[in-house]
Amino acid sequence: MPIVSGNYESPTWVNDQAPKLNADEMNAITQTVEASQVLTGSGAPTTSTAGVVGQKYVDTSTTPPTIYVCTGTSGG
Repeated sequence: MPIVSGNYESPTWVNDQAPKLNADEMNAITQTVEASQVLTGSGAPTTSTAGVVGQKYVDTSTTPPTIYVCTGTSGG
């Protein structure tokens, strides 16, 4: 599987053929990409600003800015 401990790991090619990816692996890749995107805004994250588990969110209303990582459906 190309996602190892939440990080993308390049799959190994064998005999010049790409490794096969199943639906679970494609879903894991998509979720990892979504979670890696940093969102910014004013105030703590909510489900509308950082609703993906693992999503990074920067609260620009604090000095220095506060960085959250969404751990559930309620945001940060």
